[in-house]
Amino acid sequence: MLPEKRTFFLENADLFGNFGIPPIRPFFSRRIGLNDDGEPIPILAGARLTGNLDPDTRIGLLTMQTRAKAEEPARNYSALAVRRRVFGRSTVGGYFLDREEFRDGERQSDGYSRNAGAELLFTSTDGTWSSWATWHHSFRPGSSDGWGNAGVFYSGRKFTALLDVLRMGENYYADIGFEQRIENYDARLDTTIRIGYNFIFNILQYRIFPKSDAGRLNYTEIGAELFQVLNPDGSFNESSNKVTVTWNFRNTSEIQANLYPNWANVPVSFKFDDDTIALCPALDAGRYQFTNADLQWTSDYRKPFLLSLSAGAGGFYSGKQYSARVEVAYRIQPVVNFRLAAAYNRLEFPAPYCDVEIFNLTPRIEVFFGKNLWWTTFLQYNTQADNFNINSRLQWRFRPMSDLFVVYTDNYAVQAFGPKNRSLVVKVNYWW
Repeated sequence: MLPEKRTFFLENADLFGNFGIPPIRPFFSRRIGLNDDGEPIPILAGARLTGNLDPDTRIGLLTMQTRAKAEEPARNYSALAVRRRVFGRSTVGGYFLDREEFRDGERQSDGYSRNAGAELLFTSTDGTWSSWATWHHSFRPGSSDGWGNAGVFYSGRKFTALLDVLRMGENYYADIGFEQRIENYDARLDTTIRIGYNFIFNILQYRIFPKSDAGRLNYTEIGAELFQVLNPDGSFNESSNKVTVTWNFRNTSEIQANLYPNWANVPVSFKFDDDTIALCPALDAGRYQFTNADLQWTSDYRKPFLLSLSAGAGGFYSGKQYSARVEVAYRIQPVVNFRLAAAYNRLEFPAPYCDVEIFNLTPRIEVFFGKNLWWTTFLQYNTQADNFNINSRLQWRFRPMSDLFVVYTDNYAVQAFGPKNRSLVVKVNYWW
């Protein structure tokens, strides 16, 4: 998911957007002003109010109205969020989200989607222990379901451990947010089925410090991430794991070796290419066991020049996977930041399945002409999406929180190189 960049949504964004966990967010502001295909929907107007009721209580209200476009109805998005600090460093919070549809100026009685939830996060006074318990529910015409999780986290100098347990109902919907697992697309049948799930997620890390400070090594860390998923009836769905050894050096450079043992019971047929079923068949639903590994190295973060390299290989469902990534960064403070990342992935499958190659190149350059004027250009070459993109933005901050943006965007097809679309946008934000 691309991060939010619109100034209107950024201030106190955590008040609305931090409910849930990274793979499941009930509220994600980028869903406002875009349809399900990522195409822009005009926003007519909006208002937001955030602040403190008292030193320990934060509250936020938000409402946005979009205009109808083609088959998309006009919609109103509203959000209420409250967080209160308790027991020193702990918090309790709750939210209510509402999306209403309008056609020809009339509210549609069957066009609503609502979410509500509450979270309790406990943190010890010294910060070494934390625990949480949450519940989230969605309401749609003819559908009502929810999910919740609970867990505990410990972080010490040598030992770190996390345990999180989650239950997801198959009829939970996050129409103003996202949920990344419940929908399963069957490539052979060209249909999507919803399957609830339960998971247990563990992190275990142990750091070994050298006895002498004279050496180059800062510490060695041995870690494991264990992700176990069960279907609602308790049957096995997936076991996705990672075992890691990290060598961290005093000059901030780092070497990391990773091993990924995986077991999966995939409920639908699936594929990784964009060709038709007739040309490239889908892999069968069923049980798979595979293991892969990679090695990563990152240079000294403190120097103007940064280099990061990684390479991996191993099994991938019924085939093989090979990957490589390089990232280069150079900064001339305080004028220029340059970063270039290139990633290559190759998936090889036995006949009659098709191999897949994915290459992604992403240069980014930032030029600072002063404290209040800067220029950012981002390019992306992506063979999987068949797209070459240029996004160039000039930003002038003419007073605190008030900006003038000039943004140029251009998209080209990769294979048959030619323009898809381009735009030039001028935008002014003025903070009263």
